[in-house]
This record gives sequence, C-alpha cells and structure tokens, in this order.
Amino acid sequence: MSSSFKDMGLSEPILKALDEMGFEEPTEVQKRAIPHILNGKDVIVMSKTGSGKTAVFGVSILQMTDPKDNGPQCLILEPTRELAVQVDNDLKKMAKHLQHHTAAVYGQHNMNTEIQALRDNISIVTGTPGRIYDHIQHKNLVTKHIRFLVLDDDLRLFFPYRPQFPPAVLQHGVRIKGRQITVPVGPGKRSPLGKITADFRLPDPGAGFFGRLRHIVDDGLL
Repeated sequence: MSSSFKDMGLSEPILKALDEMGFEEPTEVQKRAIPHILNGKDVIVMSKTGSGKTAVFGVSILQMTDPKDNGPQCLILEPTRELAVQVDNDLKKMAKHLQHHTAAVYGQHNMNTEIQALRDNISIVTGTPGRIYDHIQHKNLVTKHIRFLVLDDDLRLFFPYRPQFPPAVLQHGVRIKGRQITVPVGPGKRSPLGKITADFRLPDPGAGFFGRLRHIVDDGLL
C-alpha cells in the first residue's frame, strides 16, 4: 500500500495541485483504491463522506488520460446538479497545472453554455444522467472516445434512470465492453451491492458497469 501520493507515481503537476489543495498525505481509501485504478482495475469504493473519494477517481483519471487525445475520455455521473458542480470544481483544481479541460452539465443550467464547453475538446464531463442523456440525444456529447465511466455517490439515487439510461448510452456509441471502467460507489451508508450490480447490468453479455469488476475497496469506516 502506497504511503504517499508520490509513491503512487502521480505526475508532478498533479502532486503540486494536491499540495495546493491541502492534501498532505493520502487518506485510507485513497491509499487502497488509487493504485488499483492506476493498474487498470475496475473498482467499487465504499467509504464515508469526506474521506476523499473524489480524489480517488479524479487524480487517477487525470494521470491516465492525455489532454491532447480526442475527448471526452471520461464520463462521470452524479445524482444531483450540486454534486456535479462540486466534483467538476474539484477536478479543475486537481488539473490546475495540466492541460485537461473539464465541464459540468446538469439541469437548470444554460444549454448553449454547455454546448460551447463540450466543443472545447473536453477531457472529462461530469453531469446528471438526464442532462447527459439530452446532450447525447442531440449529438452535443461525442461518446466514441470515452475510456472511463464513473458512477459517483449512492447508486440507488440512479435507480429512476435504470430502465432508460444504460441502453441509451449503448445506442449512442459508448461501448463498455473492452474499455476501462472505474466505478466508485461512495454512499454515506452501505449499499446493497448485489442489487446494484444486478440493476445496472447492461444487455451486452460480458459488458456492464460491473462486468469486469476486480476489486471492492471498503475502508471499514461506514
């Protein structure tokens, strides 16, 4: 288990940003989860609020994506617009010394502003499922370059979208099979993992949000 962010092999620009954000050393969940993601593993993360879960997927994705490549390369689903804005703000701070561009899309936000942002070769898009689906439908959000998919917070909050959203994503070109999928789950209390994995299973055999799951990281603090 890595004892510092530097030991994890993170780049100097990311280390500098983390230092400026006040991260002195990794939290327990960061020590346990980030190395798995950097090694190409699919991960479910269970940890209490405030334990640093956003940095788990944030620094990992920034480390593993090239801002010069076509994007978006990562799609992050958040259950509320408040969380979408908060996570995007955190990502911008982590990417302060990198060339990555990020954007948040969510309901009750100006659609034209979001469309302009999505045209700027965004590396990471964070948003609520409904708004992301709208952008995919209207071909504002190009999905063919996505390599990472993050479902953040309590997945039970996504249940209203389960009949519609995963098939819609597949129809619009996000082919999950054969791609790296990072799936943090960060509820304030334990989630029924068996039900979650069943409910978010995609139709394509062997392809799913949890189709190649290898590690469940639970810091035991819930």
